[in-house]
Order: sequence, then structure tokens, then C-alpha cells
Amino acid sequence: MISPTLFYAVAGGLLGAALGSYLGMASWRIPRHQPLSGRSVCPGCGKPVPGYLNLPVLGFLLLRGRAACCGARLSPWYLALELATAGAGALLGGLFQLWGLVAMAVLVVLGSLIWKLVVDRRWRKSGHDREDG
Repeated sequence: MISPTLFYAVAGGLLGAALGSYLGMASWRIPRHQPLSGRSVCPGCGKPVPGYLNLPVLGFLLLRGRAACCGARLSPWYLALELATAGAGALLGGLFQLWGLVAMAVLVVLGSLIWKLVVDRRWRKSGHDREDG
């Protein structure tokens, strides 16, 4: 018999990873003024990503951070975002055994904060925070 704490932690972690995957996609599309709907495409060549490779965390690890179609490097920020939101979901589920609408709302807020941190870090790393350019 699986303990309720473990069940909630695993369920929260899976939900958090899925949210992180969505937020990673949004962090790519929003700055490029692309719609948030539609299939995921390779950032290197633009080919659609097969569903079985589009799994949060696992897809990145199985592909070793490279696109399956063209070998382009995938940003480690995708993995970081998915792991951070998975961890937040697992903590919510395991530690507090929160589930339902309250936990979903808290996870969305936490995921949004994590997303904001990632987008800010990517923005700074690209040099967009300098006064001269």
C-alpha cells in the first residue's frame, strides 16, 4: 500500500513538471510573439517535436540536451524550470498534502514566480539588461 504522503508528493511533482514544461514553452514563445497554442517545434530547425520526446524532464535527459531532429543544443533553462516546478509540486503534495483547487492555485503562483526568475536570468545572460543596448 502506497502512503498518502508519497502519493501526493509524486502527483504534485508530476503536475509541477507539466506546469514547468508549459512555462518553458511560454518563455520561448512569448518574447517571439508566437501563439501559446499548437505543437512544440525544435528551436534549431523548426520541425515538430514528437509527443513521446516532449515529456517534462525525461525528454531532456533522454536526448542529453540536444534536439532529436537536428542535434541543436536545448537550453538547460528548460530542465531547470521543469525540475524547479516539479520540486515545488512535490513539496506542496508531500509536505503539506495539499491537493485540489488550493494546491493548484498555490502551484500556479509558485510556478509563475519560478518562471519569472528563469526569464529574468535568461534576459540578463543575453545582455538585454545593459543600458547601452
